Amino acid sequence: MSTQRSLSALIDRAKTTMISKTGTSNTAIEAISCAIAGLNYGQYGHQDQLFRELSPETCSEDWLYVHAKRHKAERLLPTFATGLVKLEQLSTPVTVPKGTLIRTDFDIEYKTTKTQLSNVDISVIALVAGDSGNLPTGLKLKLSKSLGGINPDNVKCLGIDGGTKIESVGHWRVRVCNAFNKNQAIGRREDYEKWARSAHSDIDYAWALDNTPTLGMLEVYVGSRANNPTLPSTVIDTAQTFIDENRLQVATPL
Repeated sequence: MSTQRSLSALIDRAKTTMISKTGTSNTAIEAISCAIAGLNYGQYGHQDQLFRELSPETCSEDWLYVHAKRHKAERLLPTFATGLVKLEQLSTPVTVPKGTLIRTDFDIEYKTTKTQLSNVDISVIALVAGDSGNLPTGLKLKLSKSLGGINPDNVKCLGIDGGTKIESVGHWRVRVCNAFNKNQAIGRREDYEKWARSAHSDIDYAWALDNTPTLGMLEVYVGSRANNPTLPSTVIDTAQTFIDENRLQVATPL
């Protein structure tokens, strides 16, 4: 519970005490009462802030890093999208050096991750972290700089994904709170749902069905609030690993 008192209540309390002690009421009493109340208000505010910092549910963002490190639930950093592209050869295969730059029409750039021949699918990684680097299959890209033997204006995306933003403070706070209360999670159905939501920043909701599909088994379903709620296998695998580290019975996220 908050220990903070309103300033007006503190002024009234100080004034009542001063009048009781001195037997007088004048402008000096008013001024002294306000000064005493202002000091007490600051003390109560500091005390209240310290109280809030003790819990990850109410602490400031700076203190959330402290709680997160202590309970091994540190904030998930942004990741770089990776994938494959296909180049259009003008004749025989040529060498595509590592670090060759490729870009979209809206100036998102990628670089090749290793030296490869142009007649195979080329692996690339986004230069900037975040979900803006994710591209659908079939999108046309361009070489940022011409490369002999390659059509610079016809680079086909074969699917680039895996880029994520830094975890939102709200989602991160939920994970830290779950880690903070970890000792209370004993493997109940709702505990599996908490574990699943805590596993990855892309998991926005989770629900569990016990004794499904057979007696003694439990299934956990996870999803995202995006237009397509289906999550990639990498996120599901992360959730499975996190559940396996905490579970008391078999659980398979779907």
